[in-house]
Amino acid sequence: MPGSAPLKPQRPLRLGIVLLGMAGCAAVSEPAVPAPSDAPGVEVGSEVVVGSCSAADCAALAGPCREGRCDALTGACRLSATHEGMACLAGNPCGPAQCRSGECVPLAPPSCAAWDNACQSGVCTPQDGCVARPRRLPGLREEDAVRLSPSGIGSATASTACSEPGAALSTPALAGPSAYFELDLTAAARATHVISIIDGAFAFEAALTRGPSADAAVLQRAAPFYQDGQSRRIDAELEPGLYHLVVTGKSATDRGPLHVASAVGERSCQPLDNDACATPRALEGSLAQQTVLVDMACATPSVPVRCADLEAPDVFYELDLSERSREVLLDVEVVAGPFDQGRAYLLATGTQACSEVTTCAEGWSWRVSPGRHELGINVSPIGVPDELAAVRVRLTEDGCSGTVNDRPDTAIDLDPALARQQLQGNTACAQDDFSGSCQEGRGSPDLFYRLDLRGQSAPQELRIAGQKASGLGLYVLPAAAATAGSSSACSQLYSSSILAPRLYYLVVDGGVANAGAFNLELSLSDAYAVPRPCQPRDSDSSSCLSHSEPACAVSLAHPDCLRAAVDCGLAQDVYLAFCATLPGCCDGTSPAESCQGAWEAAITCEE
Repeated sequence: MPGSAPLKPQRPLRLGIVLLGMAGCAAVSEPAVPAPSDAPGVEVGSEVVVGSCSAADCAALAGPCREGRCDALTGACRLSATHEGMACLAGNPCGPAQCRSGECVPLAPPSCAAWDNACQSGVCTPQDGCVARPRRLPGLREEDAVRLSPSGIGSATASTACSEPGAALSTPALAGPSAYFELDLTAAARATHVISIIDGAFAFEAALTRGPSADAAVLQRAAPFYQDGQSRRIDAELEPGLYHLVVTGKSATDRGPLHVASAVGERSCQPLDNDACATPRALEGSLAQQTVLVDMACATPSVPVRCADLEAPDVFYELDLSERSREVLLDVEVVAGPFDQGRAYLLATGTQACSEVTTCAEGWSWRVSPGRHELGINVSPIGVPDELAAVRVRLTEDGCSGTVNDRPDTAIDLDPALARQQLQGNTACAQDDFSGSCQEGRGSPDLFYRLDLRGQSAPQELRIAGQKASGLGLYVLPAAAATAGSSSACSQLYSSSILAPRLYYLVVDGGVANAGAFNLELSLSDAYAVPRPCQPRDSDSSSCLSHSEPACAVSLAHPDCLRAAVDCGLAQDVYLAFCATLPGCCDGTSPAESCQGAWEAAITCEE
């Protein structure tokens, strides 16, 4: 080896070559006691260690069910089975044993179940008693890689729960365990288009490699498919050959089940086994997260539903949650092509006609009980669907356990002193409906947060960033309106909104069809310097008035809106001067519409 010191043998070397199957060279399942560094060579099966031997040396290495013979030609010990069927190792921890094919095998070994778990099994050996041996699980090593279908749409699962941590993708930042999937395209006649979507309920990286793991070439690293980083996608054109998909957790604790959905080769119109509601295709009910690829090119319309075109094709899946012991939060999201409109709908349990739909949208969450549940996937294309649709299904058993804020009186208090804070939850976990909801549509669940800005010295700019399910909105509701149970005062918050120093309720609402998860970051800061000698014609002032006072939607000259102008930063003396001139506009005795022009002339300025 380069850089190594030259080897200096102490005695002449004699090389031996062993051909398996030759008489007198029986293979054994385990090597004998390892020889010291200066011991003679030992030959077990096809392994040859070169050295000189003696009859005494070989006898010492043989064991109770093997005999050792020194091969004068090679200088190595040959071990072969002997004493077949005879008793061996009397008094060993496993009980009576016999020689079988060179091994001392217990006849009725005791149970070693205490050593059993998902990753190892307990076995009794005469030498050591009960010991734990690793299970040979699919996907644990490259030689046990789980095979992906070499053509068409398919799926496969593996787990890293029993894998040893190690940087399988040669990335120092990755310290988690790995799982291996194999894609054999050696029989392909030309380059093949491959799409793979990998799902795991933990942080991971994935890469497509070619060649043995010790010297594998990384052809493509998977890109995030969803913002949460728990789904990744590979899209590649591959020449004929043997490939591996390696999935590695980012840390030693990032481990668990993995699901891979794949589409290999050209799309072709084949009859679908799940084209009818009566013949759904089974999903993996034990997985926390999985994606299925759906090709609507050959699907036919079966179930007319209110959320999609009557002639749109559909396919069906069944989710068997019968083994679950409690309610599960089911999240479903459809990602279709840029010109396709994908919908997923949950069919009511026990519906024979396949026509009663519980919920339907591009993405939704729903609490489901243990049992069998059927999903329909419907894509309304503009022309012919030109891309596969991806449907992600997520299951969370404790997804609603911490939800208490589904009414104004149980709202979670936000801290106005924090520059940044998180809002996380799922509107599907709400039990009670706010009357009318902030969005149109009956039966809409809402979650509430209380924000008390009354101690602030200036209007606050509220900024919102993060992720939320399709169709979810964040609304602000003045405290008086929330207490009265009136949703007509809801106004939608955008990425940046201005709020006066008052008490508010923030409402997360998506309508019943768009219930789903959200993870938002809120930040607060002073919006502008106060007091202002006039109200500029800018969005800041109008945002503050519209969010802080429902009366401003009626008229800016409404008495309640006039008072809100001061909270939004207008100088007190400007307001008092106007009220002294037109007192009826401030006490409500004059029609608001008659005060409108005067108020705008008095306070509006250009900046």
